[in-house]
Amino acid sequence: MTIRRANPRMQGEIGLGAAIGWFTAHGYWVSIPLCDNQPYDLIVDDGTGPQRVQVKTTTRRGPYGNFLVMLETAGGNQSFHTRKPFDNTKSDLLFVLADDGAMYVIPSAKIACRRTLTLCSKYAQYQVVGGGFEPP
Repeated sequence: MTIRRANPRMQGEIGLGAAIGWFTAHGYWVSIPLCDNQPYDLIVDDGTGPQRVQVKTTTRRGPYGNFLVMLETAGGNQSFHTRKPFDNTKSDLLFVLADDGAMYVIPSAKIACRRTLTLCSKYAQYQVVGGGFEPP
């Protein structure tokens, strides 16, 4: 099964749901921002203070089989198009849901890249388990 959807927004909703499920199952209070123009998708708190979380999903693999996470945000309409590189100071954590069901919670400060992140052995320590998500 796959998280890939024809509408990328739906794929993002699957990732957001997985993140909410994982953080809730692991004892965090989860808050969803009122508007969607922030550089983060959730605020989570484990009792030590709030943390901003950006949620990403990936179905794309690189030439060596590792999943590639598009960090930059793209948007626009028919008259213009923008790309905003990832800024690791605008969120505290990056939650990633890969197409195989693997989930990662990576401290944003550990991410130096601004456009694409490769889920290689460097990030293996941030792979998390649990939360009950299985790709449909």
